[in-house]
Amino acid sequence: MQYAAISNLIEGEDAIDSISPSIITQEMRDITYQLRSIKCTPAFRVNPQVQDCIKKYWQNVPNAIAFIKEQVAANIKPKKSWEAWFVYAVVNGLKSEKGCVPTGFASWFDDARKKGLVIASEQRADGVIGVCLAEKIAAALGVGQWVRFEKAVELLLQPVGV
Repeated sequence: MQYAAISNLIEGEDAIDSISPSIITQEMRDITYQLRSIKCTPAFRVNPQVQDCIKKYWQNVPNAIAFIKEQVAANIKPKKSWEAWFVYAVVNGLKSEKGCVPTGFASWFDDARKKGLVIASEQRADGVIGVCLAEKIAAALGVGQWVRFEKAVELLLQPVGV
């Protein structure tokens, strides 16, 4: 009797194990779809490094996806690539936080870009947001092109003789 119960338990475990890969495959498809649907430029590619990272740190993936989506929405660009930033976010457990990007950054940046004052932005791994000033603007202000967001706001409040 005990042998039959153990045998059924083992068969049940085998059945569960045989189902798991298909569930994992479906979850991977869902995650891949979510990543590819992020509206970033260039489009997000789910390369082997991203896939390995997802498999190894799957518990961090939802937070990392939310983090990347927040960065895209705030118009913050990664230094290397979206894929590299995603891997970094997954490995380090980065999360989307409302305080991560200052309130009003996206609208400020869009306005400044339309006026030709800035050309890019990025957020470093330590959370600091940098803004790349247009070359003529940086020269007129006597600063380098890349400055912290807070400094850019301060500098651009001054009249610029361009």
